[in-house]
Order: sequence, then structure tokens, then C-alpha cells
Amino acid sequence: MIYLLALLIKWIGHALVPTMLALAAGTLVMLAVWWFGLRPRQRPAWKGWLILGLVTVGFGGWRTWEVWRDFFHPEFSMFRRFVANPIPGEIEALAPASGAPVMFHDGAYISFRAPPALVERLVTHSLAGARTLAVVAEMKQQSGQDSSNRVVIAAPDGRSYLKVGLEWVALETSPESQWARAETERFLKSRQGRAHVLVLAGAWGQFSSVLTYEPASSNVVVLQYLVRRR
Repeated sequence: MIYLLALLIKWIGHALVPTMLALAAGTLVMLAVWWFGLRPRQRPAWKGWLILGLVTVGFGGWRTWEVWRDFFHPEFSMFRRFVANPIPGEIEALAPASGAPVMFHDGAYISFRAPPALVERLVTHSLAGARTLAVVAEMKQQSGQDSSNRVVIAAPDGRSYLKVGLEWVALETSPESQWARAETERFLKSRQGRAHVLVLAGAWGQFSSVLTYEPASSNVVVLQYLVRRR
């Protein structure tokens, strides 16, 4: 029931309110056109109102479809918002990384198949339209707090994912890495593959991401944990 309520709230904010605002703006424009243009010439305005109605219904339908798609297939929105936009054509079998509902999870929680070259571009954020570091920048801007990073767990360049193993799990002790350590350990003890970690944290919040890759199946999983602070 709570998911339906959340869906309704999201539909109101994403579809209903913008549609009503568009209708109000269109109505004002049509009244101005009728008053200053059509009324003096005694021309009917029904065509203009019909166009306004069709545009409003089309806009509202499109926004409603977006809410519906993101609710039942959140993996597409997650990839575009938190990984890269557009989604590369090489990506296959994109799906949520959990059987539990993840449509309102803040961050990516997805699995897919990808060739090795694309995985490397994910690790270095060099995909066209890469979004991961942009999300961190947005979190810092929205926070209004000090934007410096108190904790950085990344590759030597300070931005790419860091390739890690079980020895890293054993040696890393920062509280901010706890979630990443748990997810990394779970993967490395149950699967054959590589694990990559990116953790950035400060007064502005925390961004943690674990990217795992199984070469035998080309399966990639991206899990993210975000803490936003205002």
C-alpha cells in the first residue's frame, strides 16, 4: 500500500502539477490571443482551444508514462540518472539487482551484461554522458555544506573506481566504507570476478558505489548507497 501511495505522490509531482501549470499557461495565452486577435475580427477560437486540449493531454500522458515506467522498470531511470545517459547500446539484460522493490531507492541498484571495454569505461567514468561524478557534484551543491571530501576511497586519480579484494576489506576501517566493505565481501566470497569501489564523503553527505564484474558471464552489478545532507 505504501508503494502505491508513493506512486501517487510522485505522479502528482511529476505529471499532474506540471500538466496543470502548462494548462494554466496555455489558457492565459489563448485568452490573450482571443481578446487581442480573434475577438476584434470576430473569428472563432475553437481550433486554438482544441489544440491546447490536445497538447495538454499529450503532455500529461507523456509525464504519466514516465512515472509508470520508472515505477515498474526503475533500472532504466537508475542507469540514466546515476551511471550514464544515454544508455550504451552494448548494454544487455538491464534489470534491478534485487528481487525486492527498488523503485524508490536513491542511487543505482542494477545489473546488466556488458563487454570488458565498456566495463573499463564505467570504472573510469569515461562513458559518453557519464553521470556518477555529476551526481556527487549535485549532492554537494544541494547540501550547502563544505564540499571538500573528508574520505576518498578511489583510484590514484581520485575519481575512478578502486579495484579491491578481500585484503582491502580486512584492512579498511573507516566507518564510511562499512557498506562498501560488506557488499564487496559478499560478492568476492560467493562469485568469481572483480570488485571496484568508489567512496566519497564529507560534511555534504556520502556517496558509496560498488561495481562488480564477472568475466565468465559478462555480468555487471552496480550498487550505490547515498547519504544526502541539507
